[in-house]
Amino acid sequence: GLVRSFESEYECGTVAGQVTTSQSGGGGMKRGVVLSAEERREVLRMLGGGKSPKAAAATQSDCTNEVLSQMQSQKTLLSAFSATKSKTTSLLPVRKHVDKVLLRKLASKVVSLSKSREGQVYVPKKAEVDNALKMIESEWNDATTDSSMQQSQRSVLSTIRLREAPLQTLRRLMRLFLCAGGGPGSMRGDGTNGWRSCLVEGDWHKVEYPGLNSRFGLEAYPLQKYFVAEPDHSSVTRVFETLNEFALFEIGAELRSSIDQAIEAYETEKMIRRRKEKSSMVTDTSQPDSVSVVDVFHLLAKDGRFNLVRKVLSCLDNPNNELELLTICRKIENDVQQLNTIRDSMSEHESLILTTSIVCRWMLQFRIVNSFSSSLSVRPWLRHLSLDAIMTYITWDAVPLL
Repeated sequence: GLVRSFESEYECGTVAGQVTTSQSGGGGMKRGVVLSAEERREVLRMLGGGKSPKAAAATQSDCTNEVLSQMQSQKTLLSAFSATKSKTTSLLPVRKHVDKVLLRKLASKVVSLSKSREGQVYVPKKAEVDNALKMIESEWNDATTDSSMQQSQRSVLSTIRLREAPLQTLRRLMRLFLCAGGGPGSMRGDGTNGWRSCLVEGDWHKVEYPGLNSRFGLEAYPLQKYFVAEPDHSSVTRVFETLNEFALFEIGAELRSSIDQAIEAYETEKMIRRRKEKSSMVTDTSQPDSVSVVDVFHLLAKDGRFNLVRKVLSCLDNPNNELELLTICRKIENDVQQLNTIRDSMSEHESLILTTSIVCRWMLQFRIVNSFSSSLSVRPWLRHLSLDAIMTYITWDAVPLL
């Protein structure tokens, strides 16, 4: 998904207890990054390190992470008698306390807003807050009834954060939007469409958005008035049925982007060679700019090929995953070994194109033999987003080089 909660107790303690000091008027004001001063004191109290108001005021200007310090200094009974002295195992659990404090504050706020009158603020009672908290937990459990989720994942999460940089998330969303909207007619990157890498910094400012161009009058789509809006239904509005299908599309999109760059660089190299051969007859010595190619998955190395196959198989419901992984990699390495006999006569870009096509050829055969189907197959206008379609085009791109 695009968001996540804390990955460890250490990260939770680091973020929950983090404070900053803002300088204003010659003095400093202590402000929590996530929790307020009252919430931090409540979490500290649950950890067994609560301070009196007088002691708390004495450290008001101190930006020490008191929550993390309490987690590291105080030990649980289990860790006190444990033979291991690992620093990570001696941390007090704090995530459940942070969730409890924030969720209770949310329940209190819900009750207060629901019963407040104009000009008056209602102070909720403890029983009302408890009932509101039970309602929040009940609604969360109804929304997370997926049997594949672990019990720890079903508990109410009070804090979430973006899994990656916002610009990276935006690029991934726009790539899917542009590739899906482009249709099967655009299966290769042309420098302006969505088939480009999100893992490598590229020329995203050169991407063209048909809807934006249409509104600015730069492009015309005369047949758009004949389109009929489909009713709001999950089978129409949802591109992928599962998260694994989306992960396979992203793998294919990264492969497609890498191959497009390699093909462009290969064609540029051929043009440069031809110009050098005719240099004696041509006075123009200008050369085209070289194209930078990034081997995203490091397919020119054995470990890179192995990791890519393993990444694809991890998205498939296959009980014999490890056995199939070794079988596919063995077939790939046999073909790559044959390719290495003539590698000296090829450029690095030719080698990347041919090696990628070998990897795609054996992964594609594995999916065909084992009859792996995609929910996109029943919707022809989205079939080009499937990994099978992408790998087929990549394999075909190697034919002119043979």
